[in-house]
Amino acid sequence: MILTRGKCKECADDAEKWLYSKKSGLCRYHHQLHKMKTKKPVRLKPISDKQAKRLKEYKVVRDEFLSFNKTCQVNGCKNPATQIHHKAGRIGILLINVSYFLAVCPGCHNIIEQAPMWAKANNYSLNRLNK
Repeated sequence: MILTRGKCKECADDAEKWLYSKKSGLCRYHHQLHKMKTKKPVRLKPISDKQAKRLKEYKVVRDEFLSFNKTCQVNGCKNPATQIHHKAGRIGILLINVSYFLAVCPGCHNIIEQAPMWAKANNYSLNRLNK
């Protein structure tokens, strides 16, 4: 990248600016915009039929659990619970096993995920190797 002084092809004003390259004739801002517009979209890998079935079942169980547990289950928190924390992980049958569910608000869920030692000490997370 060689920066040169000149007028950007896209800028409305006539002021000279540092151009990203002589070839493009664009300032850094318009060069980045052009890159974003021409970038190919990322293709997401489709999920398998088996995983789609598991997730559909999970959504039903999750919504039912949250309908009965409307407030955050973290001690001292009175916020509405909108998320499920899986105390023992989400692998296999643990994804829909409500005995390992914890209804939490987004703030408490973030704290549980960011402080695993604290979460285990307060029984908000369990050691996944024992399950």
